[in-house]
Amino acid sequence: SKLLIEACGRCICFDQSNTYLAIGTTNGLSIYSLTENPTTYPLTLALSTYRKDSNEEFSDVKFSPNNSFLASGSRDNYIYIYQFIKSSDSSNYITQLKLLYKLKGHSSYITHIDWSVDSTLLRSTCGAYELLLWDITSGRLNGVSNISDIKWKSNHCIFDFNLMGIWPPFADGTDINGLDVSVDKTMNRELVVTADDSGYINLLNYPCIVQYAPRKMYSGHSSHVLSIRLYNPSRETLNAVSVGGNDCAVMLWQIISTIPNNMILDRNSGKYKQKTINRSDYDNSLY
Repeated sequence: SKLLIEACGRCICFDQSNTYLAIGTTNGLSIYSLTENPTTYPLTLALSTYRKDSNEEFSDVKFSPNNSFLASGSRDNYIYIYQFIKSSDSSNYITQLKLLYKLKGHSSYITHIDWSVDSTLLRSTCGAYELLLWDITSGRLNGVSNISDIKWKSNHCIFDFNLMGIWPPFADGTDINGLDVSVDKTMNRELVVTADDSGYINLLNYPCIVQYAPRKMYSGHSSHVLSIRLYNPSRETLNAVSVGGNDCAVMLWQIISTIPNNMILDRNSGKYKQKTINRSDYDNSLY
């Protein structure tokens, strides 16, 4: 389905039911509804509601895991928290966005936001390299000390202890535009991919805390890469989709695991595990 929006789109997010689509633009925040079954084609998008609470463009937008809230970060240094209200009539796709909080604390434009899995906390990063934690129930900064114990629905904030090694030599906080973390089920390990200003897609192990961590770099975009996301088209397959800047290109990537010599396939689980070397496997003549 093709959709003509009223202004340049900057960020996009589906709700948890894949029925509503939030688009942050240079001129406000719009919610569109899929008026047909989202599993069939063609899809039909209809404008459900519109808000303009910021004079600047929105840079990130995300529905909460419980689908009750919508958070949107803006270039005006604020994060807007809305209550997402759907019609009780299943045939009526009109929704409402009720502004609950205007979160103030960042000293520069908002770059990324993540919800906790219980929809009570939000973390955010900004152009001043700040990482802040918010309590959504009160609309205030949260001073919790055990932030490492919090489970996040997504991992898109570029400043984090587990991501210290993603930065290449001589990089500043603007050289990486986006990242994502997911599990490579074939090798039973976590991976992180980053999109940078040099036009590269970088693949690293996660957690990534070693300075200048080893990585594999892939080119394809002819300009800076704005964002990247990982997804699983099948149970044992991990792919990525990246969005370019000036080249206006969307590229799909398949992540292919290289099997080390010390790994074997476990036929019961379908995953690779470390090979167990028995004494009988050695040539006795070597001793």
